Amino acid sequence: MIKVSSRPLAAKGGDTIVYLVREKKGKAPVCSDPHISAHLKQVYSLGDFTGKVDEELVFYRPVVGKTKAVTKPIRIMVFGLGKDDPDRELFRKVGGSIAKTAIKIKAGRLQLQMIEDLKLGLDEIGLALAEGLILGLYRFDKYKKEDPDNKPSRVKEIIIHASKAAPLNKAVARGQIAAIAACTARD
Repeated sequence: MIKVSSRPLAAKGGDTIVYLVREKKGKAPVCSDPHISAHLKQVYSLGDFTGKVDEELVFYRPVVGKTKAVTKPIRIMVFGLGKDDPDRELFRKVGGSIAKTAIKIKAGRLQLQMIEDLKLGLDEIGLALAEGLILGLYRFDKYKKEDPDNKPSRVKEIIIHASKAAPLNKAVARGQIAAIAACTARD
């Protein structure tokens, strides 16, 4: 379910792109995409998003004209990590928040741009994010009657993009195994 890629984000690779951003004192948070950073600057100027812990922002990239590169709107989710160096527990919590928001907006395929300029290693971040994502997506609906008008959303795939995929692969796999085991025990 969770894959790791060293390739850059691609607009056609999913229906939702996720960015993790840090809070900056007196400045708007930034991410790896300059267009999204420009949007974050506008939202920051309104006082709506600063990058604090537990802050999230969801918006849609508009489709302008009929270009071959972008033919459908893409959801953009931005999650704040705060200004202090985040720990594993924060990434686990953010993973759960990403999962819950993805279910709410009926996202099917997520692409997450890994934040890499932190003291915490990529392997620890990957492990915690994978655990949080899987645990956040868990639902016990064995006895729940299915509503044909309101089918539950299921995230089919999550791709984590990072410049160095090798250290992340093993950690994400370990995190998935641990979280799936916890979900199985819940059943």
